[in-house]
Amino acid sequence: MPTPSHDAANSLIRDHPELAVRFLRTVGRVSLPDVPLQPIDGELNDRVSTSCYADTLFAGGPPHDRKYSLISEIETKISEAKLRQTVRYAATLWLHHDKPIHIVFFTPDPNYKKFEQTTTVTSGCLTLSVETCLVGPDDIPAITEPAVMRTDPALFVLSVIVHGDKPEVAEAFCEGIAELPGDYAGYYYEHALAKATRTTKQRMEAAMKLRIPAVSDMAKEQRSLGRAEARVEDVLLTMEVRGLTISLADRHRVESCTDLAQLDVWFRRALTASTAEEVFAS
Repeated sequence: MPTPSHDAANSLIRDHPELAVRFLRTVGRVSLPDVPLQPIDGELNDRVSTSCYADTLFAGGPPHDRKYSLISEIETKISEAKLRQTVRYAATLWLHHDKPIHIVFFTPDPNYKKFEQTTTVTSGCLTLSVETCLVGPDDIPAITEPAVMRTDPALFVLSVIVHGDKPEVAEAFCEGIAELPGDYAGYYYEHALAKATRTTKQRMEAAMKLRIPAVSDMAKEQRSLGRAEARVEDVLLTMEVRGLTISLADRHRVESCTDLAQLDVWFRRALTASTAEEVFAS
């Protein structure tokens, strides 16, 4: 289930598709046409009507006349199950568009190199293989120069997500972000904080209070978001355990909700309700 912090990390890639292209070219050694990337709906329905959702999906060029499709995934931990799922994504895209497909995973998982970049699925006489570009700690630089924030802020956010436990990385990020205009500072700070470890969050909050006092409000907002994220999981898990069928629309409603009071109402109802309609009744 996508969480608010997961969505925040993916929105960074949607806003900065050049990150996916950069690492596909440098790490995956993939030759890509120089065409603009267009973010498109990540829902992928296969021929047996199974709904799949890629984290972020781009069309290389106009969606109706694309040169290729690009799937970007953010994973805290790489797993064989997730890699196998990308085979389904790739097959579905190929059936729909008959164009080249490229897949990139961004992960802070230190064990990412234990996984093969080629994933093969065999079913009877059918064999499908997908080559995935795995981008992890060895590929994303540990940035310690605050000036990089002015020239490559999105890469700096990735650096914090992956290497933020190193004090010099978190401190350089905070020093660099203090020089950005308020709106930009808030945007990149929130994206870094959403996916950072607890230790990194504490270090960043302390450093930012010294440089930009107003950032304490952003920190409070992120803590509130974390509580809402946990309650989202409570609501959906309770409904699943109690056998309450939830529609895609209601699931999206829960997953996108950051109002803790509303989530608490749904959670209490989910404990006793007989149907999903009772949970979401006005």
